[in-house]
Amino acid sequence: KYPQNDETRTELAHLRSLWDRKKEVQETYATWTSFLWNDIDTEALEDLNKKLLKALRAFGEENSVVKGWQVYRDIEKEIKDMNVILPLINSLHSDAMRDRHWNGVARVCNVKVVDPSDPRFTFEDMLNLEI
Repeated sequence: KYPQNDETRTELAHLRSLWDRKKEVQETYATWTSFLWNDIDTEALEDLNKKLLKALRAFGEENSVVKGWQVYRDIEKEIKDMNVILPLINSLHSDAMRDRHWNGVARVCNVKVVDPSDPRFTFEDMLNLEI
């Protein structure tokens, strides 16, 4: 029996777990893209995103070898990026936003118009602005 085989099996199990986590994060974000602008609950999304990051970091603490893997860093970056976006979405979701503000957003994002009053305007539409 070779001890390296057991270590390799363990690392393969960790790698599989990380790819499952990556899939979970991507599927979670994919479901968010269809949320209509008026139905977005950014606080709930922020809470869920924090839980995703906390779970990833806990897995990294339990299995420190994974922290050096690119897939771990990619998942962490994706979640952190969403942690930056969600507070912006929350601010833009404010009732204080007026047409002139949306016109400013459109100018900054180099698009003709941003119309959150459109009943088909979604979270994905906002993400596509690449704020």
